[in-house]
Amino acid sequence: MSLYSACGIRRSFTSFRDDELENTSIDELVDFLSELEPPAEDIDWNFDTLPYLDMLKLTSREPVIKAPHYLVLRAERKLFSLQMCGYIGEMAVLHLTDKGIATRWIGNTQIDQTNIDPNLLPFVGVIAFGYSDESFRT
Repeated sequence: MSLYSACGIRRSFTSFRDDELENTSIDELVDFLSELEPPAEDIDWNFDTLPYLDMLKLTSREPVIKAPHYLVLRAERKLFSLQMCGYIGEMAVLHLTDKGIATRWIGNTQIDQTNIDPNLLPFVGVIAFGYSDESFRT
């Protein structure tokens, strides 16, 4: 499959199994995002992949969607930084879909600012990911 083909079967999943992904799947995602050329090169951004328990420490309440892994996107506050992170996040979602891994963007995530290093870029968005018993689109 390709990222283009993944567009046709991609959907937002509502439930995830507790099984953690293999380290190679996480490494492939990190490599994919690290090599990605963002549409705006003058905006500083980064990401973290976190397991559920680390995400729980970062938020002020339990995530709306419980998943074994989360992709946390950060970017400097600048014109078009939200759009750029949306592009990067959606590329990550398509990459994971291509690998048969379920995803869901999570809105309204409350980050506990007391647990945040002030030197980190501001939080922009979160994507839950992992395996699911739900099916992709056909």
